[in-house]
Amino acid sequence: MMESPTAHEHTTTATIPLKSDDPEAAAADGIVASPSASSPESASSPDSDESNQPPEHIDILVHESDLQDIHKVVIRELGPTKKKVKLFYADDVLAFDEISAWQNQNPEKSISDALAYFCPKRRSADVLVRLIYGDTEEPDYVLTYKTHHNHHRSEQEENFSYIRSLFEEKLLHHGVILEIEKSLDTNHMHFVKVFTPFHFLALEAYKLGLQFNLREPLHTLDSDAHPPEKRNGIFQYFKTYHLDLNKHTADLDPLDLSSFEFKLPDPTTEEKHRIVSVINQPCHIVLTKFFERRHRILLAHHAIISAEMRVLTRTGLRTEGINYLLSHRIYLDFFPTHDEDIDSPVTKGKIKLTKREDLACENVSSLRTRLIRQWVYGPMFRLEKPVDLIREYFGEEVAFYFVYLEFYNRCLGYSALCGLIVFLYGIYEYLDYQSTMSKSHLYTRGAPTHDPISNLTDSHSNTTTSPINSGGGHGPKDDSWHKLFDNALTPWFALFMSLWSVCYTIAWSRREKYYAFKWSMHNYNPPPLRRVEFHAVGVKKSPVTNKKEQYFPEESRSIRQIISFLVLLVFCAISCASVLVQIFFIIHYEEEGVPEMLVAFGAAMMGVILIQICRRVFHPVCHFLNHWENYRTEEEFEQALVLKQWSFEFINIYCHIVYFAFIRPHLNNVTIFGQTIHASATCNSDKDVCSADVILELLVIFICDQAIERFEEIGVPRIKALFRSKIAKANKRGAGGSKYDLHSKIESGLPSIHQDNEYSADELRPQYYRDQIRDAYEGLYEDYFPKAIQYGYVTMFVTAFPLAPFFALLNNGFETRMDLFKLLKVLRRAPPFLGSGIGIWGPILRGCSVLAVSTNGLLVTFSSEYFFTHLIETYDESQWMVVRLTFLITWHVVIYTSGIVLLWMIPDEPAIIKIARDREAYLEKIILDPTAEAEDEEFGNNEAEADHK
Repeated sequence: MMESPTAHEHTTTATIPLKSDDPEAAAADGIVASPSASSPESASSPDSDESNQPPEHIDILVHESDLQDIHKVVIRELGPTKKKVKLFYADDVLAFDEISAWQNQNPEKSISDALAYFCPKRRSADVLVRLIYGDTEEPDYVLTYKTHHNHHRSEQEENFSYIRSLFEEKLLHHGVILEIEKSLDTNHMHFVKVFTPFHFLALEAYKLGLQFNLREPLHTLDSDAHPPEKRNGIFQYFKTYHLDLNKHTADLDPLDLSSFEFKLPDPTTEEKHRIVSVINQPCHIVLTKFFERRHRILLAHHAIISAEMRVLTRTGLRTEGINYLLSHRIYLDFFPTHDEDIDSPVTKGKIKLTKREDLACENVSSLRTRLIRQWVYGPMFRLEKPVDLIREYFGEEVAFYFVYLEFYNRCLGYSALCGLIVFLYGIYEYLDYQSTMSKSHLYTRGAPTHDPISNLTDSHSNTTTSPINSGGGHGPKDDSWHKLFDNALTPWFALFMSLWSVCYTIAWSRREKYYAFKWSMHNYNPPPLRRVEFHAVGVKKSPVTNKKEQYFPEESRSIRQIISFLVLLVFCAISCASVLVQIFFIIHYEEEGVPEMLVAFGAAMMGVILIQICRRVFHPVCHFLNHWENYRTEEEFEQALVLKQWSFEFINIYCHIVYFAFIRPHLNNVTIFGQTIHASATCNSDKDVCSADVILELLVIFICDQAIERFEEIGVPRIKALFRSKIAKANKRGAGGSKYDLHSKIESGLPSIHQDNEYSADELRPQYYRDQIRDAYEGLYEDYFPKAIQYGYVTMFVTAFPLAPFFALLNNGFETRMDLFKLLKVLRRAPPFLGSGIGIWGPILRGCSVLAVSTNGLLVTFSSEYFFTHLIETYDESQWMVVRLTFLITWHVVIYTSGIVLLWMIPDEPAIIKIARDREAYLEKIILDPTAEAEDEEFGNNEAEADHK
């Protein structure tokens, strides 16, 4: 039952006409506001041209404590730029006034002098000095909203303005500094720039439990106790994991930083930074450089999503934050800003790097520029990728994706090399076979041959015909191309890839745990983030916190999950039934007399089209079902979405390959819906194998799937950018020369940016102007999903197409550059979220590796003509199935036993990580109880051992 506003003391209610993109949500929920309060902010509202529909009426709730706090906000203007700075605490207001007066009294003093003078005195001086002196770096976060073009504001616009003021007061209460800037364009855009002072960062870092390096070890490890880093013999060729066990991290103490060290930027060093101690640096250097940019962005993001307001809904009181305001268009966006790229036209007189010597990063401090040069324009297949730079710029979540991609590509190199060897040997066998057939043709001069190698099964009968007659008497029919992939090395390659898939999952688990420990993420548990789309039915006491929380009955969700599962089964059945389209396609064109190879290729292309159609239809349905199941947290929502889509894609893609590998060879003269299926000329119905059709189907589907993915990732954004550019140019021509007016405004309002008429106004804008028009970063789901599908290709069905790892490696080498180019140049900056691995994608990869053992064994046993000819055919026909099943059982026992032995020999956690974990537990123990420190153990006569040494 909904709580009544009158049941709460010190509250007022109001009704706001609110426009929303989600009418259902707008009708159900309310937003905090007070129409009676005066707004300290300029007029603001969404564009009224978006819709002519009448706005929804929403009940809202305001607490008087909020009304009292909002009047504490003080606004100051910044000189000729007319930007507004919002301050909340009295000390910040006093500091702003003192710094402004000091600047006027000492015009010869630089910003460094001001920082050195005020940082020890005022807590927010590290930000305020930079704001007043106009030498600020890019803001840590930016929120945007639009105002109406009319001067007369409606009641709704007044309330929108007040809601923003209230939310910004919540941000200021956290300790940040806000700067409000009106866009120099004519689109009535406003930027709310968030700056984070040191005192705020230190407190938030302590709350989040961020780890920082200690200046001195808590407990020094002697050199003879440290594990050796070098290996001898054959083990020296394997990558080892190194950790300095005398380097420790700890939670930040906001009151005492003397025991910590930090990175001080230094472009003259190879790493572009020096490790310095806090106690050896001036106060203003510590306050401005102790936290890296990724820390500032992460903590600013945490403050924004933590700022919440009380909202009255039909289920009672609930707290809502920035996502709620975004969904109701009170704010349009919030995003972090990219670092400046020194190679961009804004700061450099050329558009892109054109010389190889420009790829060097000497004296370049911009992390973004270094990444562009080393990754995007650097060598494509360089083994050691600078993943630590990725982590410094994008945080651990994105860094783990590139760690996985780099490791995956490295491992693909071994399988690609083996696949090339199989293919080259297949070329040799093919040429040798062709030479043998040519000699046989010369001897027979058109007479039928009785060589079993040259016999073919006619596609419309079980009689054996000569391969010579199809060439008009000029040579044998060339239908042996499948020997390029199905040859003497194919069974051994299948065995290698099955073991490779098992070893890969073990090796990746080691790599993942190493980087998690190296980046101090091994104990990280992401906090549950409630989805704004979550619709509760009531509140109840939490068994964990003993506080009231919104809930949705698990029984209702279980019923919805069962219905979703049934819908998933229906779509999987439709996807499997789509194979019938390929069957009828083959029947129709075979009856028309179209060549068998052309029919097979056309059927494979039809399979690609069917896969794409089913995918485009199911994915929106999948998202709808996932929203309908009403998950509370983002993590639960993403895991459910991944499981649904992966399950469907597994059936959607691989059912076509399964049909041609295991079902089609047994369909001869079978009638379906009045259509008779004959054995294909590329199949051998006598041997129950169809290797040629399987190879062609997998080749076409795999390559086309990769090509479509590249087009969607590269071609579609370029087409969209082209259309946006044409629309912008048309609008600019219609503005009647506003371009030059904008140039003059930028020159007067932004003195740090030099005017150059050679460039457009877009290029002269600050970074947050350019980031605002970029596409939003929407997570790594769309990057991980194609890799999981590709991993299924190169493990489960690689026996049919040994070149799959090679093509996957080429694709990934290009995609690695494109993924980073997209993150650095196309999309807004990804928030540097924390992470300890690749999440749910790890179990999916392990599942594919387990299935790969069975699918490769089945392909060898039932689809390989070479395997049939040299093993199965040597037995009596009545024993063929027994031999196949015996081989399959032996195959599984050998590989799974080998996997268990490998897992025993190579644990999924590196030895150095186990030592580091044990040492970490020991240090925690002696910190809590110093008397628990271990003693030296004795063995034999220590004095005799010393004399012997």
